[in-house]
Amino acid sequence: MANGKVGDNPKSITIDQLRGLDVPKPETLKDAELAKNLLPTDLKGGFHEGDIVQIKNGYIQLVATEASCKSNENKPKCGTKGHPYTDGDYHIQVTDKYDLRDSNVIVEIPNPAFIDDPALKTRVTSVRNKLHKALVDGGEFGENCMVHPPRVAITGQLFIDSFHAIQKPGVPGGGRGKQKHPSVTVWELHPVYDIAFLDKKGAGNKPELACPKSSGTKTEWITEED
Repeated sequence: MANGKVGDNPKSITIDQLRGLDVPKPETLKDAELAKNLLPTDLKGGFHEGDIVQIKNGYIQLVATEASCKSNENKPKCGTKGHPYTDGDYHIQVTDKYDLRDSNVIVEIPNPAFIDDPALKTRVTSVRNKLHKALVDGGEFGENCMVHPPRVAITGQLFIDSFHAIQKPGVPGGGRGKQKHPSVTVWELHPVYDIAFLDKKGAGNKPELACPKSSGTKTEWITEED
């Protein structure tokens, strides 16, 4: 994927449309990856990788801070003293129904420290701070399951996770999805640079959803958005 960008006129895309986008053959993905080019493919619905798009209605089910090794690190040493590394992306699992954990799509907010473009860095920093305030009372995310998934609109760049698509060809989500809730596509929004909360906290008196006891942290929707 080319460097992320900011746009003011996003195309509308539904979660169902995102789920249904075609995934090119691994050799096509490898060629684009090596050249660091966006895919030239015309996608269903007139979309293209790199488009600025907006999911106008979705529910955040999980937010996790990603960590990974540098490609040249000895993986058993990753995270040990002298071998620290984290990309710090926020991995967010989103569905189109309040009580649906599976069949999610993934959107990611990058770590501002890895962004060169000033406009994108500012927007990304702002949206990360918004999530801190709304979901973890200003703290940091670990792997947080939402007991009351907030309804949101999400804006970002259409991106295909070529790495996972190439590693696991034919697996719809490339084997991704945390807390045993699989994603159904390797297409995602990344970078995300705006999230708008669409309801006030507790709107509709919806029930609390179960979160795994052994994995991650249950997270309440703490604040209201104006």
